[in-house]
Amino acid sequence: MLTSLTRLWAWDGQTQRSGPGHSQGRSPGAVPQGLSASQGQSPGDPRALGETSEAREGNGQNTEPAPRSRVASPGTGNRGSWRPFPTRFWRGFLFLLFFTAGFLLTFFYTLGWGRETWGWTVRVWRVNGTGGGPAKEYLGGPAMPKEYPRPVKTDGGLWTIKPQGRLGNQMGEYATLFALAQANGRPAAILPAMKDSLAPLFNITLPVLSEDEARAIPWEDYWIHDWMSEEYRHIPGRHVKLTGYPCSWTFYHHLRAEIRREFTLHEPLVRKAQASLRQLREEWRRARCQSPEGCPPGDPTFIGVHVRRGDYVEFMPQHWRGVVADRGYLQQALDHFRRRYEHPLFVVTSNGMQWCRDNINVSLGDVVFAGDGIEGHPASDFALLVQCNHTVMTIGTFGIWAAYLTGGETVYLANYTLPDSPFLKIFKPEAAFLPEWIGIAADLSPLHSR
Repeated sequence: MLTSLTRLWAWDGQTQRSGPGHSQGRSPGAVPQGLSASQGQSPGDPRALGETSEAREGNGQNTEPAPRSRVASPGTGNRGSWRPFPTRFWRGFLFLLFFTAGFLLTFFYTLGWGRETWGWTVRVWRVNGTGGGPAKEYLGGPAMPKEYPRPVKTDGGLWTIKPQGRLGNQMGEYATLFALAQANGRPAAILPAMKDSLAPLFNITLPVLSEDEARAIPWEDYWIHDWMSEEYRHIPGRHVKLTGYPCSWTFYHHLRAEIRREFTLHEPLVRKAQASLRQLREEWRRARCQSPEGCPPGDPTFIGVHVRRGDYVEFMPQHWRGVVADRGYLQQALDHFRRRYEHPLFVVTSNGMQWCRDNINVSLGDVVFAGDGIEGHPASDFALLVQCNHTVMTIGTFGIWAAYLTGGETVYLANYTLPDSPFLKIFKPEAAFLPEWIGIAADLSPLHSR
């Protein structure tokens, strides 16, 4: 465009031009060969330097209106000359050009095209997907619209949190960072280790710092305990790294809808879990139809059961003077739902599945052992629990988060440590379990015999 404008500026009608279609006798209104009236503008651009129209046939003459800048020079006959465009025109044109360019760049950047195409932001990582929430109907959710990464801005400060523990711990850390950064008016980003734990399951939206970027920031460590305190609404520092094992609804329950969206399961996990529940429903129906009572009139109510075993079996009594769930607790928890629902179906997951098979009563035909029990790959078990209608949990943050995202009713193991346990110095049961959840006291008699 600028090249054409330069030629338009420099052209002088007194200069002889040769070539087909050009002659000295051309009328002043005609456009010289090689220079159309629309030259100097982009194709399709409505802002023309001169008036343009289609050539009209009339007495063999080209009746196209002449550009506004073209004038006849005395003494040159039919040959015209070109004078430079007025300075006012140039200023207006350049202003319009830069204004339009700025508008287009801002528009495309807002859409995210520029950020993806030209890499204008700090490297971030996002996962797109859908799912999550209790499954009252066994249908896969609609695909979520594509979301573009947001830039990690550090000039106004940035908060993060140290990733510690396994899935349940890091979900609590993520939710706490999300809430406290918002309460203090600071942007937040997570570290790569937390992304590696959470992103395979959830549609998290906080940006992710690279290792190099994280090392370059002068972090100020700030330790927090496992329940909300007023001081946490006024945390000093611009580059704060929260540390601790927070997993309390007191930090983030006022943002429950947002937290549930952050922990939206990816659609493949939801589809797999719902397919498993459909299969369990059909197997349950076939078994019931063969019983003397005949086919049941409705569908079962799915109760997700998470039994934490593993390292807690030895760790709780030895270090925290506590216990894990026993056979008696699970019997009481399942009986609670049997009294409330006509057709409960208990879906058991655990990292100690053999113990569950040996200790959970299955004589009523309403218990299925569906979890895979693989501690290093908890996605399938977690998705299965979240797609149920209600929850029975024992101890641990994995079960807490499964119940929190499922909704419905929750039964949990209560009072599972002695009153003088050091565990109660870092853990407040009333801050871990929602008030509407139902606690069943643990049997502490094995601790008294030690």
